[in-house]
Amino acid sequence: MNCLDWNKHWKKIISNNTFFGKILSIYRYFLLTREVRYYTNKYFNKNGIFVECGSGTGESSSNIDKNGRILIALDISIFPLKLARQNGVYNSYLCGDIFNLPFKDESICGIWNLGVMEHFNEEEILMILKEFRRVLKNDSVCILFWPWRLGPAHILIEFIEKLLSIIRRNRVLLFPEEYTLFNKKIVKKLIINAGFTEYKFHLSPYGGFVHWVVVCRK
Repeated sequence: MNCLDWNKHWKKIISNNTFFGKILSIYRYFLLTREVRYYTNKYFNKNGIFVECGSGTGESSSNIDKNGRILIALDISIFPLKLARQNGVYNSYLCGDIFNLPFKDESICGIWNLGVMEHFNEEEILMILKEFRRVLKNDSVCILFWPWRLGPAHILIEFIEKLLSIIRRNRVLLFPEEYTLFNKKIVKKLIINAGFTEYKFHLSPYGGFVHWVVVCRK
């Protein structure tokens, strides 16, 4: 999806205050916030500049420990960033492109995102990972919460999408198109080709086994 597509998506989500959207917000605040808090505390230093690349509304990161961290929300669409301000966890808000991050080489202490990487194909993911590596300081990490096809929530959402598509006689997507859901073999190859020296995979119980948590160390 390009910038115009994401703007259209977020405008629709924000303007249509649906029951499904409220359920997602509850899930983010009560489950995903625990997941983000646990893994950022596990892998991030307590001081430095950290960027959520593809922050959306930032609901899932609203309970992150700040300590001495400077937290930046970056998203390609301005609309969710306006809502992210309400969380009060971030120090700065940037409308930017993860293919071309507005940071100097080796200037960032850590990067994280949730439900972002699967919206790109393998070639695009490799470009993104190389860009993450460019801006990360040595011995710093990016933490990617990457949905997988066998996750309970994904199976449920796929079922609802298929059911609605039958009822409406038109394809229904509750989320933007997903091209690369987590596959250990594929993700490992992309990480190595991007030049990261170390990686770890965790199947996280904190968010209901929805994500594999991919940790890449420069």
